[in-house]
Amino acid sequence: MCVDGGPAPGLRRRAWRWCVNGGLAVALLLGTLACGAGGPDAPSAPGSARGAQPESLPADCTARVVEQAALQRALLEAKPGARVCVTGDLGEARLDLSQSGAPGRPIEVFGDGHTTVGGITINADHVAVRGFTSVGGAAPGIWLKGTDITVENNTVRHPSGDDFDGIRFFGTDLRIVHNTITDINPTGGDGPSCIQTVNPPPDPSTPGVLLTPDNPTPDTCDAHADCLQTFATGPDGAVPNTGPSQGVRIEGNYCQRIDGHCLIAQGPHSRAGTGSGQGESSDITFVDNYCDAHASQAVLVDDVRKVVIRGNQIDSTDFESSAGVFKAFAFANNSTDATVEANQLSPNVGYEVAMDNSSRAGYRGPSPVGIP
Repeated sequence: MCVDGGPAPGLRRRAWRWCVNGGLAVALLLGTLACGAGGPDAPSAPGSARGAQPESLPADCTARVVEQAALQRALLEAKPGARVCVTGDLGEARLDLSQSGAPGRPIEVFGDGHTTVGGITINADHVAVRGFTSVGGAAPGIWLKGTDITVENNTVRHPSGDDFDGIRFFGTDLRIVHNTITDINPTGGDGPSCIQTVNPPPDPSTPGVLLTPDNPTPDTCDAHADCLQTFATGPDGAVPNTGPSQGVRIEGNYCQRIDGHCLIAQGPHSRAGTGSGQGESSDITFVDNYCDAHASQAVLVDDVRKVVIRGNQIDSTDFESSAGVFKAFAFANNSTDATVEANQLSPNVGYEVAMDNSSRAGYRGPSPVGIP
C-alpha cells in the first residue's frame, strides 16, 4: 500500500505511480523516486530513547524454548498470564501468536534482544511480544491485529515480498514502542527498480482537495515500502477484514532508510479506494520517533481523526535519487482534530504540514503550507 502527494514550491516535481497492496493496484503521486535501496546511513538515534532497547529475560518464565517446534507448542498452550521466553536463532521460522490473554493478564513472549525469527504475526488480544530480531524475513516484518497488544524492543531489517513494509497494525489499544525498523525497501541495495511518469502531469496547485491521478499509465510499479502502516478494509479487500484502528501509541521507534513513509495511516473512507467505508479510525499518537523517510511526506494521514504528532525527528537523508521529503506531515480526507507540535525537521524537509480543507477543523499546530 502506498500513497503520496504533490511537490512543494521550488522542489522537484514528483510523478504518479501505481502501487500494489495484495494485488490491488492504486494510482498515486510520487517523485521520480526509485524503488531501490542504498545511500548513506542516517545519523544515529539521539541518546538511547529511540529504537530497540536491551532486553533481559524475566526470572519467572512459564516456558523456556530454544527451537521452533517448542515455541509453537508453548504459544498454542499459553494461558492468560503466561510468560514464554525464547532464546537462540530460530532461522526463517515466524513467531505466530494466536492465543489471547485476558485483561490485566496478558500472554507475554520474550526474546533476549538477540533471539532471531523470520518475522512476527500476532492475531490475538491482550498479548505482548518483546526482544526479537528479524532480518530478511517475509514482509511485513511484524503484523499485528487485535486489542491490547504491545510490540516493544524488536528489530526488523529489510523484510522481503508483499509490500516490503516493516510493521502493519490493526485494532484497538495498541502500543508500538522502541522498535528499530531499517532498510525498508524492495531491492535491498541493488539500485533503482522502477520509475513511472504520467503525461500530462496533474496540477498540484489547486487548494483544498486530495489530488487524484490524471491519465495514469496502466503499468504496475514495484511495491512501495513503509516503516509503519495501517488501513481499514472490509471482507472484499485485497487484505480483508482489517477494520479501523483506534487508540494506537507509536513511540520511541527508529525508522531508518525507509523507501516510503515512516507512517501511513488510512481510515475506512481512504481515497486510495481500499477502505471498507465502515467505522472510523482515530486517536493515533506518533511521538518521539526517529524518521528517515523518502516519500513525498514522512507521515501521511488519510481519513483518520485525532492524530497527535509530537517530538519526532524527521531527518530524510539522500537516498535512491531523492534528496529529502517535500513535507513532514500530510493530512487529507477529513483527518480532523490533529495536533502537531515540537517536531525537529532537517533542512532538506521542504515544510512541516500540508493539509486539505476537509481536515482543518480542530487542527492545532504550525500553519499548513500547500496540500497533500
